[in-house]
Amino acid sequence: MKKTHRVLSVISAFLAVMMLFALLPQSAAALTYKGSTSYKSGPYYERLCAVELTGDSRKDIVNIAKSQVGYFEGSNSNELSGTVNGSKNYTEYGRWYGMQDMWCAIFVSWCAYVAGVPESVVLKHAYTPTGLSWFQNKGQAYSRADVAAGKYTPQPGDIIYFKSPRNNNPTNHVGIVTEYKNRTVYTVEGNSSLVGIDTNGGAVAAKSHSIDDTYIVYICRPDYDLSPVLSTFKTQLDEYSAVKSGVSVRGWCCYTRTKARTMEIHVYIGGPLSDKDAEAHTDILADTYRPDVDAAYNCGENHGYEATVKTKLSGKQPVYVYAFNPYTDEHSLISKITVDIPAADKGDVNIDYSVDNKDVVELFRYISDNVNDLTDTFYDFNGDGKVNNKDVTLLFRYINSN
Repeated sequence: MKKTHRVLSVISAFLAVMMLFALLPQSAAALTYKGSTSYKSGPYYERLCAVELTGDSRKDIVNIAKSQVGYFEGSNSNELSGTVNGSKNYTEYGRWYGMQDMWCAIFVSWCAYVAGVPESVVLKHAYTPTGLSWFQNKGQAYSRADVAAGKYTPQPGDIIYFKSPRNNNPTNHVGIVTEYKNRTVYTVEGNSSLVGIDTNGGAVAAKSHSIDDTYIVYICRPDYDLSPVLSTFKTQLDEYSAVKSGVSVRGWCCYTRTKARTMEIHVYIGGPLSDKDAEAHTDILADTYRPDVDAAYNCGENHGYEATVKTKLSGKQPVYVYAFNPYTDEHSLISKITVDIPAADKGDVNIDYSVDNKDVVELFRYISDNVNDLTDTFYDFNGDGKVNNKDVTLLFRYINSN
């Protein structure tokens, strides 16, 4: 009888563990990192291993950086635990990089690596001018003056470059943005002082800087949407094409955890979903009959999508297609494409491929709803650089004379 009870107890414990595992968020994953023996002996390795990768690269790189706040450099290769306040630039991050030297950029590179961010998104670099130049060449660098003027809003996971009088380089320090509010940038910076400004302070520190402080030179926005994500989506963009004032997409998307749920397809034109200025289209459903997808993934039949997205943008535009789970807010990049979009006919304000009185009404509504921002040339019917009631009048006359 006692033996039976012991067996039942073991089975019950096993089932309890399995049930607990089943209830854990399946989009998260334990972080693994092969650190040095010295690093593993300190508290920062334990803090790092407590971070769960979510698949959201912005969150992951920030959480990894925060886990290291308080880490101190050592004076030799045996002092990598983060607990010895040394002075020779020896760190776990430098050991990973293969160079024990000034390490603020090395720390940023290490955080990106551990977060699973590819080097095509955040460059692996040790020299801050190299990193800044790389982001500038990709069109992802925003000057402090532009950010202060409201032309870009910093986001968690952005890379921030600084310039102190220490040398004549265009930048000589770098960190990771964790938050931006009330014109203050909050950061985690490697090789910094725990208090005050010291770009060779020897520690990982949480800092804050006014956006009006000229110590900041650039804030860079990595294209994290091109990072691989932890996801249970199966997706494909079968084909795409440009049409007049629009983009046509066709493909499929399924969510492998359940057959019953229909996924959404979100299309962003002009930039990724992290770009507040990108044009968002979020009303496409992957709900058409696709038995081939079910045969491949056993996920049900209705997972196809085919849609034409209308846009006021024209010319060569980056287009990002995402799978989106409306029940959990999970998303996954399906494809990034570049499409040369033919412009809409002048006056086709509502983009229905005809110019009529409906466009007059739509233009009037646009002017009424955007009294503080009437600069969009798409609505400038007479081409005078202004959007006002003259455009409404001229559009009405044009329609009624044709």
